[in-house]
Amino acid sequence: MIIKRQPPYPISIVYDVPSPNTSYRFTIENDKGTIAKDVLITSSGSSKVTYVLTGDFIAYDHDYSVNIYTTTGTEKYAVVQDTLSVIRPYVDVTKLVSTASEIAKYEEDELLARTIINSVVGPEGFMFEKNILEVVGQGTDYLPLWDRGYRVLGVYENSELVYDLSLEEPAIKGYTYGITVDGSAIYKNAADLGDYNRAEKKPLKYRGSVSDSFNAYSALDTPTFSATNTGVMFPEGVDYVIVYETGYKVVPNDIRDATLRLMDDIRGGKLDYYKRAIESYQTDQFTIKWDKRHLDGTGNLLVDKTLEKYTTTLLKPWVI
Repeated sequence: MIIKRQPPYPISIVYDVPSPNTSYRFTIENDKGTIAKDVLITSSGSSKVTYVLTGDFIAYDHDYSVNIYTTTGTEKYAVVQDTLSVIRPYVDVTKLVSTASEIAKYEEDELLARTIINSVVGPEGFMFEKNILEVVGQGTDYLPLWDRGYRVLGVYENSELVYDLSLEEPAIKGYTYGITVDGSAIYKNAADLGDYNRAEKKPLKYRGSVSDSFNAYSALDTPTFSATNTGVMFPEGVDYVIVYETGYKVVPNDIRDATLRLMDDIRGGKLDYYKRAIESYQTDQFTIKWDKRHLDGTGNLLVDKTLEKYTTTLLKPWVI
Protein backbone atom coordinates (compact mmCIF):
# COMPACT_ATOMS: atom_id res chain seq x y z
CA MET A 1 0.00 0.00 0.00
CA ILE A 2 1.30 3.43 -0.94
CA ILE A 3 0.21 6.33 1.26
CA LYS A 4 0.62 9.93 0.11
CA ARG A 5 2.17 11.92 2.96
CA GLN A 6 0.32 15.17 2.48
CA PRO A 7 -2.50 17.06 4.27
CA PRO A 8 -5.13 16.60 5.53
CA TYR A 9 -3.79 14.69 8.55
CA PRO A 10 -4.13 12.23 10.19
CA ILE A 11 -4.21 9.46 7.57
CA SER A 12 -6.18 6.23 7.93
CA ILE A 13 -5.18 2.90 6.37
CA VAL A 14 -7.66 0.08 5.82
CA TYR A 15 -7.01 -3.65 5.28
CA ASP A 16 -9.36 -6.54 4.48
CA VAL A 17 -9.31 -9.47 6.92
CA PRO A 18 -11.06 -12.88 6.81
CA SER A 19 -13.63 -12.41 9.59
CA PRO A 20 -15.91 -9.58 10.77
CA ASN A 21 -16.10 -8.37 14.38
CA THR A 22 -12.92 -10.27 15.29
CA SER A 23 -9.87 -9.18 17.27
CA TYR A 24 -6.57 -9.07 15.34
CA ARG A 25 -3.03 -8.11 16.30
CA PHE A 26 -1.84 -5.29 14.04
CA THR A 27 1.95 -4.70 13.84
CA ILE A 28 4.07 -2.26 11.86
CA GLU A 29 7.80 -2.99 11.54
CA ASN A 30 10.43 -0.66 10.13
CA ASP A 31 13.16 -1.78 7.75
CA LYS A 32 15.51 -2.57 10.67
CA GLY A 33 13.15 -5.26 11.95
CA THR A 34 12.06 -3.36 15.06
CA ILE A 35 8.41 -2.98 15.97
CA ALA A 36 7.11 0.55 15.41
CA LYS A 37 3.53 -0.24 16.47
CA ASP A 38 1.82 -3.29 18.02
CA VAL A 39 -1.89 -2.98 18.85
CA LEU A 40 -5.07 -5.06 19.02
CA ILE A 41 -7.77 -4.02 16.55
CA THR A 42 -11.28 -5.39 16.12
CA SER A 43 -12.48 -5.76 12.54
CA SER A 44 -15.67 -4.09 11.37
CA GLY A 45 -18.85 -5.83 10.27
CA SER A 46 -17.53 -5.67 6.68
CA SER A 47 -14.29 -7.54 7.62
CA LYS A 48 -11.99 -4.52 7.58
CA VAL A 49 -9.45 -3.20 10.07
CA THR A 50 -8.60 0.50 10.22
CA TYR A 51 -5.57 2.15 11.76
CA VAL A 52 -4.90 5.90 11.99
CA LEU A 53 -1.33 6.99 11.19
CA THR A 54 0.01 9.73 13.45
CA GLY A 55 3.36 10.91 14.83
CA ASP A 56 6.47 9.76 12.96
CA PHE A 57 4.36 7.81 10.45
CA ILE A 58 3.19 11.06 8.84
CA ALA A 59 6.31 13.12 9.63
CA TYR A 60 8.80 11.12 7.55
CA ASP A 61 9.03 9.16 4.31
CA HIS A 62 9.62 5.51 5.03
CA ASP A 63 8.82 1.91 4.06
CA TYR A 64 7.25 -0.38 6.67
CA SER A 65 6.16 -3.99 6.89
CA VAL A 66 2.54 -4.47 8.01
CA ASN A 67 1.50 -7.80 9.54
CA ILE A 68 -1.97 -8.68 10.84
CA TYR A 69 -2.25 -11.84 12.96
CA THR A 70 -5.11 -13.82 14.43
CA THR A 71 -5.44 -13.68 18.22
CA THR A 72 -7.82 -16.60 18.76
CA GLY A 73 -6.76 -20.16 19.57
CA THR A 74 -3.31 -21.39 20.49
CA GLU A 75 -1.72 -20.78 17.10
CA LYS A 76 -0.78 -17.37 15.77
CA TYR A 77 -0.65 -16.93 12.03
CA ALA A 78 -0.64 -13.98 9.65
CA VAL A 79 -3.74 -13.14 7.63
CA VAL A 80 -2.27 -9.99 6.02
CA GLN A 81 1.31 -9.18 5.05
CA ASP A 82 1.95 -5.97 3.16
CA THR A 83 4.53 -3.26 2.46
CA LEU A 84 3.38 0.15 3.64
CA SER A 85 5.15 2.98 1.80
CA VAL A 86 4.60 6.45 3.24
CA ILE A 87 5.84 8.86 0.57
CA ARG A 88 5.50 12.59 0.03
CA PRO A 89 4.78 13.35 -3.66
CA TYR A 90 6.67 16.18 -5.33
CA VAL A 91 3.40 17.64 -6.65
CA ASP A 92 -0.05 17.59 -5.02
CA VAL A 93 -2.13 16.49 -8.00
CA THR A 94 -5.41 17.22 -6.20
CA LYS A 95 -4.63 20.92 -6.76
CA LEU A 96 -4.36 20.30 -10.52
CA VAL A 97 -7.45 18.17 -11.23
CA SER A 98 -10.61 17.26 -9.35
CA THR A 99 -12.27 14.12 -10.74
CA ALA A 100 -11.23 10.66 -9.46
CA SER A 101 -10.17 9.41 -12.90
CA GLU A 102 -8.02 12.49 -13.55
CA ILE A 103 -6.44 12.28 -10.09
CA ALA A 104 -5.53 8.61 -10.67
CA LYS A 105 -3.93 9.42 -14.04
CA TYR A 106 -2.01 12.42 -12.70
CA GLU A 107 -0.78 10.40 -9.71
CA GLU A 108 0.59 7.82 -12.13
CA ASP A 109 2.37 10.55 -14.11
CA GLU A 110 3.74 12.12 -10.92
CA LEU A 111 5.09 8.77 -9.74
CA LEU A 112 6.89 8.22 -13.05
CA ALA A 113 8.27 11.79 -13.09
CA ARG A 114 9.46 11.44 -9.48
CA THR A 115 11.16 8.13 -10.30
CA ILE A 116 12.96 9.69 -13.28
CA ILE A 117 14.17 12.62 -11.15
CA ASN A 118 15.37 10.30 -8.38
CA SER A 119 17.28 8.21 -10.92
CA VAL A 120 19.33 11.33 -11.73
CA VAL A 121 19.88 12.91 -8.29
CA GLY A 122 20.00 9.68 -6.29
CA PRO A 123 17.57 7.07 -4.89
CA GLU A 124 16.69 9.15 -1.81
CA GLY A 125 15.70 12.08 -3.99
CA PHE A 126 13.97 14.80 -2.01
CA MET A 127 12.51 12.65 0.75
CA PHE A 128 12.49 13.59 4.43
CA GLU A 129 13.49 10.72 6.72
CA LYS A 130 14.63 9.83 10.23
CA ASN A 131 17.96 8.00 10.18
CA ILE A 132 20.28 6.44 12.74
CA LEU A 133 24.05 6.90 12.61
CA GLU A 134 26.18 4.38 14.53
CA VAL A 135 29.78 5.55 14.58
CA VAL A 136 32.94 5.55 16.67
CA GLY A 137 34.53 8.90 17.54
CA GLN A 138 37.30 9.82 15.13
CA GLY A 139 39.28 12.14 17.38
CA THR A 140 37.89 15.33 15.83
CA ASP A 141 35.26 17.96 16.62
CA TYR A 142 32.94 16.78 13.82
CA LEU A 143 31.13 13.59 12.84
CA PRO A 144 30.79 13.60 9.04
CA LEU A 145 27.48 12.70 7.34
CA TRP A 146 27.02 11.10 3.94
CA ASP A 147 23.51 12.45 3.50
CA ARG A 148 21.92 15.87 3.88
CA GLY A 149 21.46 16.30 7.63
CA TYR A 150 18.63 18.48 8.93
CA ARG A 151 18.33 18.19 12.74
CA VAL A 152 19.68 16.00 15.59
CA LEU A 153 16.92 14.34 17.62
CA GLY A 154 18.88 12.23 20.10
CA VAL A 155 22.40 11.10 20.97
CA TYR A 156 23.64 8.03 22.87
CA GLU A 157 27.26 8.07 24.05
CA ASN A 158 28.56 4.61 25.02
CA SER A 159 24.90 3.45 25.24
CA GLU A 160 23.98 6.33 27.60
CA LEU A 161 21.40 8.89 26.50
CA VAL A 162 23.14 12.29 26.59
CA TYR A 163 20.83 14.39 24.40
CA ASP A 164 17.10 14.20 23.70
CA LEU A 165 15.43 16.98 21.72
CA SER A 166 11.96 15.92 22.89
CA LEU A 167 12.80 16.92 26.50
CA GLU A 168 12.30 20.40 27.90
CA GLU A 169 16.05 20.43 28.65
CA PRO A 170 17.58 18.37 25.81
CA ALA A 171 21.21 18.70 27.00
CA ILE A 172 21.20 15.90 29.60
CA LYS A 173 24.99 16.04 30.06
CA GLY A 174 25.34 19.77 29.41
CA TYR A 175 26.10 19.49 25.69
CA THR A 176 23.86 20.22 22.72
CA TYR A 177 24.24 18.69 19.28
CA GLY A 178 23.54 20.21 15.89
CA ILE A 179 24.22 19.92 12.18
CA THR A 180 26.44 22.30 10.25
CA VAL A 181 24.86 24.84 7.93
CA ASP A 182 25.82 22.83 4.83
CA GLY A 183 24.35 19.67 6.41
CA SER A 184 27.59 17.71 6.07
CA ALA A 185 28.53 17.01 9.70
CA ILE A 186 27.34 16.84 13.31
CA TYR A 187 28.91 19.08 15.94
CA LYS A 188 28.80 19.21 19.74
CA ASN A 189 28.51 22.39 21.78
CA ALA A 190 28.26 23.63 25.36
CA ALA A 191 26.53 26.79 26.59
CA ASP A 192 29.65 28.06 28.37
CA LEU A 193 32.09 27.09 25.63
CA GLY A 194 32.35 30.55 24.03
CA ASP A 195 34.44 31.01 20.91
CA TYR A 196 35.87 27.68 19.82
CA ASN A 197 37.99 26.74 16.82
CA ARG A 198 36.82 23.24 15.95
CA ALA A 199 39.29 20.64 14.72
CA GLU A 200 38.24 19.18 11.38
CA LYS A 201 41.14 16.70 11.47
CA LYS A 202 42.64 14.60 14.22
CA PRO A 203 45.11 16.74 16.23
CA LEU A 204 48.70 15.53 16.47
CA LYS A 205 49.61 13.72 19.66
CA TYR A 206 53.11 14.11 21.05
CA ARG A 207 54.99 14.09 24.34
CA GLY A 208 57.10 16.80 25.82
CA SER A 209 60.86 16.38 25.94
CA VAL A 210 62.38 14.48 28.85
CA SER A 211 65.09 16.04 31.04
CA ASP A 212 67.31 14.95 33.94
CA SER A 213 65.03 16.78 36.37
CA PHE A 214 61.67 15.34 35.28
CA ASN A 215 60.60 11.85 34.30
CA ALA A 216 57.79 11.97 31.72
CA TYR A 217 56.58 8.53 32.77
CA SER A 218 56.40 9.16 36.50
CA ALA A 219 53.00 9.53 38.13
CA LEU A 220 54.43 12.29 40.31
CA ASP A 221 54.98 14.62 37.36
CA THR A 222 52.32 17.08 36.23
CA PRO A 223 50.57 16.51 32.85
CA THR A 224 52.36 19.61 31.54
CA PHE A 225 55.56 17.64 31.31
CA SER A 226 54.10 14.32 30.16
CA ALA A 227 51.93 15.26 27.19
CA THR A 228 50.49 18.19 25.24
CA ASN A 229 47.48 16.52 23.60
CA THR A 230 44.53 18.66 22.51
CA GLY A 231 41.04 17.61 23.65
CA VAL A 232 38.28 16.97 21.09
CA MET A 233 34.50 16.73 21.18
CA PHE A 234 34.30 13.21 19.70
CA PRO A 235 37.24 11.25 21.17
CA GLU A 236 38.59 8.09 19.60
CA GLY A 237 37.08 4.86 20.90
CA VAL A 238 33.80 6.41 22.10
CA ASP A 239 30.69 4.83 20.59
CA TYR A 240 27.91 7.12 19.37
CA VAL A 241 24.37 6.35 18.23
CA ILE A 242 22.78 9.47 16.76
CA VAL A 243 19.15 9.79 15.68
CA TYR A 244 18.72 12.63 13.20
CA GLU A 245 16.50 13.96 10.45
CA THR A 246 17.80 14.00 6.91
CA GLY A 247 16.65 15.21 3.53
CA TYR A 248 14.32 18.03 2.55
CA LYS A 249 11.69 19.28 4.98
CA VAL A 250 9.79 20.70 1.99
CA VAL A 251 10.18 19.99 -1.71
CA PRO A 252 12.10 22.86 -3.42
CA ASN A 253 9.99 24.95 -5.79
CA ASP A 254 12.26 24.30 -8.76
CA ILE A 255 11.84 20.54 -8.22
CA ARG A 256 8.07 20.95 -8.21
CA ASP A 257 8.34 22.86 -11.50
CA ALA A 258 10.64 20.19 -12.93
CA THR A 259 8.16 17.48 -11.93
CA LEU A 260 5.32 19.36 -13.63
CA ARG A 261 7.42 19.68 -16.81
CA LEU A 262 8.10 15.95 -16.86
CA MET A 263 4.44 15.16 -16.18
CA ASP A 264 3.50 17.34 -19.14
CA ASP A 265 6.10 15.55 -21.31
CA ILE A 266 4.75 12.15 -20.21
CA ARG A 267 1.17 13.08 -21.10
CA GLY A 268 2.25 14.62 -24.42
CA GLY A 269 4.55 11.75 -25.41
CA LYS A 270 7.58 14.06 -25.59
CA LEU A 271 10.03 11.76 -23.83
CA ASP A 272 11.22 10.17 -27.07
CA TYR A 273 14.90 9.56 -26.46
CA TYR A 274 15.61 8.65 -30.07
CA LYS A 275 14.87 12.24 -31.14
CA ARG A 276 17.86 13.57 -29.19
CA ALA A 277 20.18 10.55 -29.35
CA ILE A 278 21.04 10.31 -33.03
CA GLU A 279 24.62 11.43 -33.57
CA SER A 280 24.68 10.79 -37.30
CA TYR A 281 22.18 9.55 -39.87
CA GLN A 282 22.76 8.15 -43.33
CA THR A 283 20.31 7.08 -45.99
CA ASP A 284 20.95 4.06 -48.25
CA GLN A 285 20.30 1.23 -45.81
CA PHE A 286 19.58 3.64 -42.94
CA THR A 287 22.91 3.73 -41.14
CA ILE A 288 22.32 5.40 -37.76
CA LYS A 289 24.90 6.20 -35.11
CA TRP A 290 23.58 6.68 -31.60
CA ASP A 291 25.14 8.91 -28.98
CA LYS A 292 26.38 6.67 -26.15
CA ARG A 293 24.80 9.09 -23.65
CA HIS A 294 21.33 8.78 -25.15
CA LEU A 295 19.91 7.33 -21.92
CA ASP A 296 21.43 9.96 -19.64
CA GLY A 297 19.27 12.57 -17.97
CA THR A 298 15.50 12.86 -17.81
CA GLY A 299 14.73 13.40 -21.48
CA ASN A 300 14.03 17.10 -20.92
CA LEU A 301 17.03 19.44 -21.23
CA LEU A 302 15.47 22.15 -19.04
CA VAL A 303 14.80 19.64 -16.27
CA ASP A 304 18.35 18.28 -16.56
CA LYS A 305 19.73 21.80 -16.07
CA THR A 306 17.49 22.26 -13.02
CA LEU A 307 18.76 19.03 -11.46
CA GLU A 308 22.44 19.81 -12.02
CA LYS A 309 22.82 21.66 -8.71
CA TYR A 310 21.30 18.70 -6.82
CA THR A 311 23.37 16.02 -8.54
CA THR A 312 26.55 14.77 -6.89
CA THR A 313 29.17 12.23 -7.91
CA LEU A 314 30.31 11.70 -4.30
CA LEU A 315 29.68 8.06 -3.44
CA LYS A 316 29.21 6.61 0.03
CA PRO A 317 32.02 4.12 0.72
CA TRP A 318 31.24 0.60 1.87
CA VAL A 319 33.45 -2.15 3.26
CA ILE A 320 33.30 -5.53 1.55
